Amino acid sequence: MENLIDYLNPLSYMTLEEYLAWWNWAFATLFQGVVARVLAMTCLAFAFWYGAYKQRLAVGIFFYALTILLSYVTSVTRFFGVG
Repeated sequence: MENLIDYLNPLSYMTLEEYLAWWNWAFATLFQGVVARVLAMTCLAFAFWYGAYKQRLAVGIFFYALTILLSYVTSVTRFFGVG
């Protein structure tokens, strides 16, 4: 079990600077531009599909929350001076 935890810990095989650079790249790529818009529209479509058509409210709310996260995380991070 301890080997599994060490394997899943990214700081065991990369430096802290590389780890932070990877997360900065991932957030900059995912939450800005065309990729974020496509993912947000897809999640919004899934929210309506599961929430209204399939009558699965929990799954619909999950996709709606994911849509909000993808849509507004860049604005919020810029407001707080993080991104």
